Amino acid sequence: MLDTGEELWLWQGWWPETATDDNAVTDAEQSVVADHRGSSWTRLQAERRAAMQTALDYWRRKFGDDDENDPRAYLVWAGLEPLRFTDRFPEWQDRDDIAEINMKHNHKPGETLAVEVELARLTRETYPAAQLLQRPLPDGVDPTRLELYLSPNSFKGLLDMDKDEFLQLPKWKRTKIKKSVGLF
Repeated sequence: MLDTGEELWLWQGWWPETATDDNAVTDAEQSVVADHRGSSWTRLQAERRAAMQTALDYWRRKFGDDDENDPRAYLVWAGLEPLRFTDRFPEWQDRDDIAEINMKHNHKPGETLAVEVELARLTRETYPAAQLLQRPLPDGVDPTRLELYLSPNSFKGLLDMDKDEFLQLPKWKRTKIKKSVGLF
C-alpha cells in the first residue's frame, strides 16, 4: 500500500502459473500450478478482500467518512502499473514477464481500478445459478460454498428446497445434492 497524501495505491502482485527452478525467481515467488478452483486461489481472494478493506479503513480513518472525502484508493497490477504510480519510485524496473501473467487474467497496461468498486465486486453476496454452474467461477466466490451465493428463489428452484431445509440435512446428503445439480 502506498499513500501519496492525495491518493492511496494498493499494489496487486501476480499468481505464478507454475512452479519453477529458475534461479532468478525467489522462493517466495515459486508456486504450484495456479488453479482458480483450488483452496490456495480461494485464500488469495480472501487476502485481496482483506487488503482492500484495510486500505479503505485506512483512508477513512485518515480523511474521515463524509461525501467530500470519498476514497481515492486504486488497485494497480504488477507489471501493468500506470505512470502515476511508477513515477513515485526513482528506480522502477518494468517486468514484462509479470505483465504477461496479469494480462492473461484480463488486466490491461496502465489499468487502475477503484478499490471500492473492486471490493464490492469481490464481496457480492448473490449470483444467478447460471454463473455458479459455469467455470471459471467469478472472482471472490468460495467454490466450496456455492449454494450460499444463490438467492432464496434460485436456491429453491435449483435444489427443490429452501436454505433452512437444506442446512438441516446431514453433510453427506447436502454434498450429494450439490453434486447432482453441479454446485460442487
